[in-house]
Amino acid sequence: MSCSSFAHGAPRARRDPIVTASDALAVVELARHRPPRDEIIAFLLDDAMRGTGTILSVHRVHAPADVLTVAELMGEAGAGSADTDIGVASSLVVASVRLRSQEMSFLDDVDLWQQMSDLTEQYGIILLEWFVITPAGISCPRDILGEPDRWPR
Repeated sequence: MSCSSFAHGAPRARRDPIVTASDALAVVELARHRPPRDEIIAFLLDDAMRGTGTILSVHRVHAPADVLTVAELMGEAGAGSADTDIGVASSLVVASVRLRSQEMSFLDDVDLWQQMSDLTEQYGIILLEWFVITPAGISCPRDILGEPDRWPR
C-alpha cells in the first residue's frame, strides 16, 4: 500500500498501517504547522503499525536537544497506553522541523538519535525513525549512523 492510496494522502489513525518512512512523512506533513516554524512532531504506533490517534506538536523549541524531552514524554505515554483506549503503543516516530540557524552537526544528531533510542527503549517503545527537516531537505540520523532501518518489511 502506498501513501497515495490513503485518504488525504496519509494513513488514517487506528485504521491504516504506517509501514514505511513515506507513510510516516505523510502524517508529519499533515501535522506540520503552516506557515512552517521550528517544531517537533511525534506520534505513537500500535503493534499493528497503526497510529494511536494522537499527534504531539511542540512549537516552543529552544534547542535541538528538546527532542529528548518529547521522546521521554511519548515514551511515558506509550508505556501507559495499556491502561487507555488508544491502543497499546509499541513504537514512535519523531520529526524535528528546523528552520532557524540552530545548526547541528551530523555527529550531534547521531548522538541525539542514540540517546532517544535508548530512552524510549526504557519504556518498551521502539524509536522507528527520527526525521530532521530543514530548508536543505530531510535527513535521518539513523542513516548517518549506518544503522539499518527499523520499518517492517
